[in-house]
Formats: sequence, C-alpha cells, structure tokens
Amino acid sequence: MGLFDSFKEAMKRGSEAANAHIERERAKQQAAAQPAPAAKHAPRKSNLPEGVVMSTLPDDPYVFGDVKMRVTASILTKKRSGEQIDPAVQRQEIKDIAKEILMREIPASGATSGDVKTCLLAGNHIGQIIIAELNSRGYEARFKLPLIITPMQQQQQQ
Repeated sequence: MGLFDSFKEAMKRGSEAANAHIERERAKQQAAAQPAPAAKHAPRKSNLPEGVVMSTLPDDPYVFGDVKMRVTASILTKKRSGEQIDPAVQRQEIKDIAKEILMREIPASGATSGDVKTCLLAGNHIGQIIIAELNSRGYEARFKLPLIITPMQQQQQQ
C-alpha cells in the first residue's frame, strides 16, 4: 500500500499548490483593480547640467507683408556669472531677446520672400546673431535645435 499512500500524498500536495496559485492570482487581480496610492510629487529632475536652461522659441507666426513665417529653435543658456535666476524668468528673457532680433533681421535677410532656400540661409545667419547677442549679455548660449524659418501658407490676395 506504499504506492497508493505516496500517490495520495502527491495528489494532496498538487491540490495545495493549485489552491495557492489561485489565491495568488486573485490577489494580483485585486491589487490591479485598486488604484495605486498617489505618489508624492517630487520636483522633476532635469537632464541638463546644473544651471543650464533650455528655451524653446514660441511657435507664433511672424507676418511680413503677405508672407507668414514660423520660427522654431531650442536654445541652451547658462549665466556666465554663475548667478542662479528663476528658470522661467531666464526663458522669458531669452525668448524676448530672440524675438527682438528676429523682428529686426528677418526682413533684412530677405526671408520675407517665402523662398525656402532664402529662409534656410537666413535662419543660419540669424541664429549666429542670436547666439552672439546672448553671449554679449552674459550668457553662454548654444542651440540644441537649430533656428529654422519656414514659410507658412501664403495669404490669398483678393
């Protein structure tokens, strides 16, 4: 009868293992159904080096005559003096400087023609002017994404 005893014991262990597995699956389903506890919102850590701020130029169209232009770029800046200022304030200052230069240089560069090649060349030239201006105002500045000027849909004259 030893064979039947070991068979009964094996069946009992198998049944217990199956019941334990079913219980674990039920616990997983219940845990998945319950909302996760709210995590404390820690400040987002930037991947940028200490003191470096990335400013993205707004996507507002620039209108010159009958040509609308979109200007995109991302600029990395850091104060040379090591002075820490609020990143939002720094971003706004960078955007204001860039906008001032764009409003002055886009018409002078001929990019208002809407010609794609002229816009690309103007973007390279104006980008250098923006970086030089930021450097003269106490920033270390570099482009993360280059300055690109693209003509938008031409307005229809009626």
